[in-house]
Amino acid sequence: MTIVAIAAIAIAIFAIGSSQNSSTASDKQGRKANGAPGSGMKAVKVMPVVVRALRPYVDVGGDVVADIEVSVYPDIGGVISKMNVVIGDSIGKGHAVATVDPSKPGSNYAISDVPSPITGVVTSVPVERGDTVTTSTAIAKVGVIDNLEIDVNLPEADSAKAKKGMSAKVELEAFPGESFDATVTKVSPVLDPTSRTRQIVLSFAKKDGRIAAGMYANVRLFTEEDVGHFVVPSTSIISRDGEDSVFVAVTDESGKKVAKKKVIKFGISVDNQTAITKGLAVGDMVVYEGQDLLADGSEVTIIDGDGK
Repeated sequence: MTIVAIAAIAIAIFAIGSSQNSSTASDKQGRKANGAPGSGMKAVKVMPVVVRALRPYVDVGGDVVADIEVSVYPDIGGVISKMNVVIGDSIGKGHAVATVDPSKPGSNYAISDVPSPITGVVTSVPVERGDTVTTSTAIAKVGVIDNLEIDVNLPEADSAKAKKGMSAKVELEAFPGESFDATVTKVSPVLDPTSRTRQIVLSFAKKDGRIAAGMYANVRLFTEEDVGHFVVPSTSIISRDGEDSVFVAVTDESGKKVAKKKVIKFGISVDNQTAITKGLAVGDMVVYEGQDLLADGSEVTIIDGDGK
């Protein structure tokens, strides 16, 4: 009886031990399958770091205007009896832009011509025949369009970045797919208190007879330029525990591809590209996809990218 009892206890202990060993092996396999440290090969995409300059920019709208433009005002108030010009007309100094009839009910006065103070092209006619005007009403605008400029109002958040000499690319809706070089030539010293914007003026690098005053301009203003650093996709940077790093794919002593962690410092970012100022070297193949599952030394296989 005693012998039978001892045998039963021995069998039970053996069964428990086998169960624990099986559970431990299962846990290890599960961790490998889930990609924990010490797990199997990870699939990643890589690309070589490149050295280039990044150019931060601000996109803003503007208007093409004549570099010299004056408003034409009447000498006397009244009703416009005749408009002599339309937008685009070339006129000389002294040309009558319009005539104003200052007569009132019960009294008649001689009509008064409104002359242009300069020779140029009519760029704006905000009134029409029959309108009542005063001596502070602009009848028209006349500009010298030999040299065209672009007026831009920068939002307050970007206003401090504006400086003379900054370069820009300008696209005009009239010429889709084309861009024109321009440079900042004037920067207002103050902000408009109503719109909270700073006015800047840009000049085209080259004259182009197709460009006309009044066109709308999409301006990309380059606010600064990085001198040139290694550049990587911004998504490849991992920030953990106050430390910034990237993984690079290297070949270890056994010939396997593994992930190596490199602590880095980075600078400016433009269009999802970031300048790396410290921590990378020529020839590094940076992991830009699949890096979130990596640990230092993880075995990797390159499935795509420039480092395949």
